[in-house]
Amino acid sequence: MKRPLAALTLLAAPWLCAQTPEPQTFNGYDAFYASLPHRLFSGDGDQINVSPAHSIRIEGKQYQFKHALAFPGESVYPEDLGRTATLYRSAGHYCVEGIGATSGTGSRHMSVYLIARKDGRIYKLPSLFGSCLGVGRDPDGSIHFLQAKIVNYRAAYDADGVSFDGHTLAHDRFSATPLRLEVRFVEPGNFYRFRQVK
Repeated sequence: MKRPLAALTLLAAPWLCAQTPEPQTFNGYDAFYASLPHRLFSGDGDQINVSPAHSIRIEGKQYQFKHALAFPGESVYPEDLGRTATLYRSAGHYCVEGIGATSGTGSRHMSVYLIARKDGRIYKLPSLFGSCLGVGRDPDGSIHFLQAKIVNYRAAYDADGVSFDGHTLAHDRFSATPLRLEVRFVEPGNFYRFRQVK
């Protein structure tokens, strides 16, 4: 009785392997973030002008980014958004992302500002491969986002991938969470095409 069962298992093995889904390959960080649950923002957003005074106007109200609370290691400075930025809206928040004049690997850093619509508080989130699409909301209402770090960085265009550490924002405090995701690059020198491994 054991032999026919073993033979059946061997015959089924190729089919089982064929049914195992291949890890998804992403062409960019926005696509990766959009695949995660509980996203706070979606879509393409709207273009908005950024004043030389480092502020924007939304629905008649002016928001000054110099008042932002920055994530540790991030700096708030004029021109970090450029002259135009992308605005996303949700029921309780705005998010503005943009990039100033830069070249080379500096383009990997996107300034991301989260604005609470209720009280106008502004927060600058991690910029490395940053995106408003990476901001989510937990079931308890707290905001969560990811901080990216390059894995095994050897040179400007030579590394293995990116790890993402989870953080929450609540009561004007940034707190780390146990969440950790990781992606691996699938083409040499291309930091924008990758596959999730963790």
